[in-house]
Amino acid sequence: MSDIGRRLPLPDPALVTVNMRLVAIADDPMVPAPAVWRLMGLYPQATTRQLVLRPAEFGLKRIGHLGPFHRSNSVVWPALVD
Repeated sequence: MSDIGRRLPLPDPALVTVNMRLVAIADDPMVPAPAVWRLMGLYPQATTRQLVLRPAEFGLKRIGHLGPFHRSNSVVWPALVD
């Protein structure tokens, strides 16, 4: 059984006040940019920035859904941690 809501408090995204960067991948067929941007509504107190990674901007043909984390696409890593 999960401890969330029992021993641990239920999370409240409305209390999050950090700086957030939401990253969308232009050629991600599973989670398109509008779906990523909708997440911002869950964090009304956070300062949010949007970033779209486009394959051509990195000299790539494709990035895809999990591609940003693959070593062959390491050229995008600096954009993720900037």
